[in-house]
Amino acid sequence: MPDEQQLRIDLPKGVTVSTSAIQAASSVPDKEVIPNPEGPWIFSGGRTPGKSVEQLMFLKYKRVLWFATSNEMRDERLKQHAKWLIQQGENRVVRESCAFCEKPAQVFYAEGGSSGYAIVPKQVACEACLRAKQFWEAESGDLKFPVLLDNRFSSEECRRGIVEVFKSVFEIRGNITIKAAFDFFCRED
Repeated sequence: MPDEQQLRIDLPKGVTVSTSAIQAASSVPDKEVIPNPEGPWIFSGGRTPGKSVEQLMFLKYKRVLWFATSNEMRDERLKQHAKWLIQQGENRVVRESCAFCEKPAQVFYAEGGSSGYAIVPKQVACEACLRAKQFWEAESGDLKFPVLLDNRFSSEECRRGIVEVFKSVFEIRGNITIKAAFDFFCRED
């Protein structure tokens, strides 16, 4: 498969992901036209019964990446559905402005250190303001789903914080229900 037809997943600066995950991600075609599914993919058993693959984009992004790329994935419909979700996730538009200027937000910033980070939903900025403010003891993460793979933010508390940031910047109201998650990925941004 030619390189120009590979799915582009922008990983945040400082992200460490296993080589196999990167190789798996690079095997998802970018130019492949994947039709919108008719409805959410809901698991009736397995590791996440009663959850949808759309919800897993927020809860277990690495698992969705596996569904889309693994040679072990035998269900071609689930594989296509996961590929569609990853493509949709990469195309979401941030609907919140930088906390310091009116430019669109590009990153969230987290305060803390090696013992953990505190992520607050309204702490978003553009790259220029984040650099200009020179936050001490702050880390930043891109407002893209692959940030959920970032080992710096791997704790459950950080993951929940990132989901709250996503809910804020993508204007998702309420809980990430099956319907809310599916509607989010189907909307035209």
